[in-house]
Amino acid sequence: MVLEQLPVVNTVKGVRAAIESKPIELETVERYLVSKCGDALPDVRKAMMKLASAFEPDKLAGRGFGLYEQFRPQIPEGVVGWGAKGELDLELIRKLR
Repeated sequence: MVLEQLPVVNTVKGVRAAIESKPIELETVERYLVSKCGDALPDVRKAMMKLASAFEPDKLAGRGFGLYEQFRPQIPEGVVGWGAKGELDLELIRKLR
């Protein structure tokens, strides 16, 4: 498993992910999530929060990507590239807790 580093910056609101040393605005992230999850976003957020809270922070840091690999949506055969649509299985996320 290859883990990539996520660039971050310190802001007055806390640590934020960054692109080219500039913090990513929370509103931008929220718009992206709404565009991908639509009306299911509250349920997705709830399932993810419960999964994350099932682990101590240091354990989650070590297992986070492995968990993601288990629940990430399967992309239909023949479809490639970022933005390919798949089905997120909330029940699987709930079971991983």
